[in-house]
Amino acid sequence: MKFRVDGRMYEFDQSRITIKEAMQIKTATGYGLKTFMEGLQDGDPFSIASLVWLARIRDGDTGLKFDDVDFNLIDFEAENVEEDPMLPGVTPGGPVSTSPPSTGG
Repeated sequence: MKFRVDGRMYEFDQSRITIKEAMQIKTATGYGLKTFMEGLQDGDPFSIASLVWLARIRDGDTGLKFDDVDFNLIDFEAENVEEDPMLPGVTPGGPVSTSPPSTGG
């Protein structure tokens, strides 16, 4: 999947999460991989923060702590959220939207 945060584009291969990364997500959020992946579909802030955290670590920011990840959630843009064959039933619903729903009237 590709996503933009703080004006920077990242590409994250969600089918290549290592056991260490999975354990880091579990420690930081309490989420297993299925919950993490479902949370990406639902716009869950802990899942999105985990995604950004792992992508930045993979990109060389190895000292980054989960609690130090902060950005404007409304500006987060993601595309190409793909179903992971290791997590059947977690299917994409299109781009992840973190915008609040519009109100009629």
